[in-house]
Amino acid sequence: MQARWGSHGDYEIIALAPNGVQEMFDLTVRAFNLADKYRVPVILLSDGIIGHMREDVDLPERVPIKPHPEPVERPLTTPYFCPGWVPKFPTFGKGYKVHISGLSHTGEGYPEAADSAVAKELIPHLCDKIRLSRLDLCETETINPDAETVIVAYGTPARAAYDVVMGRKDLGLLRLKTIWPLPEEAIREVAEGASRLLVLEMNMGQLFHEIKMVALEAGNPNVYLFPRVGGILHTPEDILAKVEEIS
Repeated sequence: MQARWGSHGDYEIIALAPNGVQEMFDLTVRAFNLADKYRVPVILLSDGIIGHMREDVDLPERVPIKPHPEPVERPLTTPYFCPGWVPKFPTFGKGYKVHISGLSHTGEGYPEAADSAVAKELIPHLCDKIRLSRLDLCETETINPDAETVIVAYGTPARAAYDVVMGRKDLGLLRLKTIWPLPEEAIREVAEGASRLLVLEMNMGQLFHEIKMVALEAGNPNVYLFPRVGGILHTPEDILAKVEEIS
């Protein structure tokens, strides 16, 4: 939640949640490509257990870098509000002079924080370029989505959930690899098919409230939280006991 709402004003960010060392590498590459494509902060939101974890990693010979379109016209006058959600933008050091400001700014990049007309043009642009790209941004993994009980998890807790659902038909898993923007479509789909959702979090419940709201809109009020605090990971036995408790 602090990653999403840690600043003032209206804006959108992208946050990715790896579940191991391999994904720390893979999602780092994806984070840079997404930041370059959408020109917003992309946060790789790990946790303490993954931060201390050691695993084998498959490293490619080349990192897949997606080139971003660069402008060809000179001089570049309005790099912020060209046609399209993410207009062409020059690479630093390529000879373009571009003004950059964190305040409300015009298409040329100059601050106009007190001009409401500028804000009405800028802020919807900043929000909509992420909100309208949800299908490109939201990445999830689903196992047995039609199961009676579907576990929703991200980060380290999802590792224990794998052990629980593998080989069973009555239990499913929705793992959120992207948590911002929230994968509402995937959550809604499992909420419509499952009898209940069980949300695992290494806190007292943060994404749980967002997930429950989406599930309620899908007509499923049976959303349960299984929190853990103090850095103690859920075990498969703990999860199975909680499933029995809510069933």
